Amino acid sequence: MKKLIMVCIVLFAFAIASAETIFIEAEDFTPSSNGWKVISNSLTRLASKQKVLYGAEGPIDAIATYNLELSKSAKYRIWVRYFNMEGLRGPFVVSVKQGNKEIGSQVFDVKQDVNTPGRQYAWAFFEADLQKGQVTVTISKHEKKNCSGYARYVDCLLITDDINLVPNHLDYAIKTYMRVTIGQGYEKPVQIHAFVPFAGHFHISRAGIGTGTGPDPKYLLKSGETSPWCDITPMLYPKLDVGGRPIINARYTYFDTAPFLRAKFEFATQPDEKYVVKTYDIDYQPGTLYLVIPENLTTAGNLEKFKSDWEIAFETGEIADSFKWPTIGKKPEKFIFICSFAVNEGEFAPDRRIAEREWKTLDYFGFTNRIHRWIGGGIWYMKDGSYCNPDIENMKKRAEIYAEEFKKSGKSAKDIAYCKIMDEPTGQEISFMAKDPSYRTEFRNWLMKTGKTPEDLLVKSWEDVRPVDENEMNEKPALYYYTQKFRTIALGNFISLQGKILKQVYGGDFRIIANFSDGAVYYGNFYGQGVDYFEFCNNTEQNAIWSECGGALATSSQLTAYNIELMRCAAKENQILGHYLIDYGRKPWDSKCKAVSGVARGIKMYHNYFYGPT
Repeated sequence: MKKLIMVCIVLFAFAIASAETIFIEAEDFTPSSNGWKVISNSLTRLASKQKVLYGAEGPIDAIATYNLELSKSAKYRIWVRYFNMEGLRGPFVVSVKQGNKEIGSQVFDVKQDVNTPGRQYAWAFFEADLQKGQVTVTISKHEKKNCSGYARYVDCLLITDDINLVPNHLDYAIKTYMRVTIGQGYEKPVQIHAFVPFAGHFHISRAGIGTGTGPDPKYLLKSGETSPWCDITPMLYPKLDVGGRPIINARYTYFDTAPFLRAKFEFATQPDEKYVVKTYDIDYQPGTLYLVIPENLTTAGNLEKFKSDWEIAFETGEIADSFKWPTIGKKPEKFIFICSFAVNEGEFAPDRRIAEREWKTLDYFGFTNRIHRWIGGGIWYMKDGSYCNPDIENMKKRAEIYAEEFKKSGKSAKDIAYCKIMDEPTGQEISFMAKDPSYRTEFRNWLMKTGKTPEDLLVKSWEDVRPVDENEMNEKPALYYYTQKFRTIALGNFISLQGKILKQVYGGDFRIIANFSDGAVYYGNFYGQGVDYFEFCNNTEQNAIWSECGGALATSSQLTAYNIELMRCAAKENQILGHYLIDYGRKPWDSKCKAVSGVARGIKMYHNYFYGPT
């Protein structure tokens, strides 16, 4: 039996080892004309090498070809990675030929890939029985038609006879490696933790790099110890177009950040000290390091763009110091206009010298950060994942931790302009509500308080009143209608409860905000996100409502203003309007237009937001 098992293992290992896999960049295809061409722009940042083969315009009969050699005959999967633009299709055909015979083909991007978020790249495949020898791969325009300029971006292909292989373009990307040597003075072992916006949490230890909040404690690093070389390429390809911007600190545990960061960080193009291209010897107190790292460190131009928070803060500061600032007018005192920049406190606090330089630079502009403080501190604890079943005990414990940390800074509740408890929360899905006992109880209680009767709800008795999902929307239309409305009610009640607890433990009154983005505009439906501004503001315990200009340059000033108008119409007398003015990807004039338009429509709190580090 043991021999049989060993034979099976050997055969399986041989099969894996002998699998044939060929990765091809689409930009390496040869076009017949400029109907297919290589481009690089903001939509290609998430492509494997920030370039794609683009076929939305030009001659409609254009094709692009690539010849390759297979070492064996087998059934192959031909994987294709392409841009998945919501609402816009750019169908194209990939075919494989041997000799003059087409062996297989597939039309891609006929429908939006529902398993891949919009504005990201999707993988799809077809299969073909191919013989050993030369294969010609061809890309052409479906039905010889052009399409929207936001579609038909072909990134790369992967041809393999391993049917279990799940392709990942990062396996073939230009790699970046990092090695960390821990400095002296740590009272106990640490992990090097990196949070990368829109890419997630990473940790580095003696076990190498991992994702999530932390490694097995036995692999934590002691002072003087060095990590293995770690492939940090996944940090540099986040889900959105914000680049590789890791926020790094040393932590004893995920919730216990060390008060300083002493470490040597080495960056290399191969896992060998001979290929080190950048080194930082860091001695920060407090201890968070902000970096901007290009995806490819093999070029001199990209190495110039590789910057630390120290370099950026002081280079920017020199520009600010030499600028001729306006002398007219006065700085705001009552109007809240806060700017995001790297002087965070607590676990993300940078070195004091950087903070002082950043404060000096920011003070030129007239933002009110010195007067007004905003805090983050949502306490989204619930039982069974239900807004209608809050975990009050844990909510209070977490709020007390936040409040204690805040009071240690010498501030009090009167210094708080607002508390942001969540970014873009939504109502819970009705499929979940229909199954959750807590929702059933609270839904019924809410309808009773409104004065509705079972007859109004088209059912026989209160026992029949419950949330229903799409499967019963035609059979029970009134219950379905009110189920959708209750998504906002449940969310609003949960936000109100958080506000009460936070105000109690901080010992004062302040605005409670959750950023609802501009979903009502891009969905064209309050219930796309389950946030009906009018239902939300009917709860007079809400004292603020907040939005943002989140659609980058695709969102016009008019659409942003319309979203603000919706909120203004919904708001009651005690509910102040706030707004994120997002600068990433905007031109100065665009930001100014949105800012002035928002103020004209009643915005009383602005937060100028940038993804960092300066």
